[in-house]
Amino acid sequence: MGRLRLRRPRGAAELIAAAVVVLAVLVLAARTVATAVGVLKAAWPALLALALVTGIVAVCRMMQAAAVRRRERERLATLWIMLTEFDAMDDRRFECALRDLLVRDGWPARRVGGGGDQAADVIGDHPQRGRIVSAAGSWCRPSTPVSAERWAHR
Repeated sequence: MGRLRLRRPRGAAELIAAAVVVLAVLVLAARTVATAVGVLKAAWPALLALALVTGIVAVCRMMQAAAVRRRERERLATLWIMLTEFDAMDDRRFECALRDLLVRDGWPARRVGGGGDQAADVIGDHPQRGRIVSAAGSWCRPSTPVSAERWAHR
């Protein structure tokens, strides 16, 4: 389908017809504006009530959003774990801490540690980032020096 091309009116008849069309459009626009103003004058109490209700709903939603952000900050503050706390944890608490840290960072995660878990202790499934499987182990190097061969067989 071709593009519609406008051309200049040719002759006096086309010029008068174009002027009549422009005048009709202007009269129609003026009548539409006058009708709209009349309706708005008659309906101003309803419009005022609508504006007030909209304002109240907006304020309530902003307060709810602020409360959600505050609760989220408080929850994240409780999921801050110091390294000394990690060192003091047993295996089960360490796995739970890893799960909690994944949840804190937006990963739906679960602890699956136990027999038959194929060394997977924490599994996180994220809808966009995929799956993360953590094999958590708690171990430390001995404080007394030992030979490299003995440490490798440990």
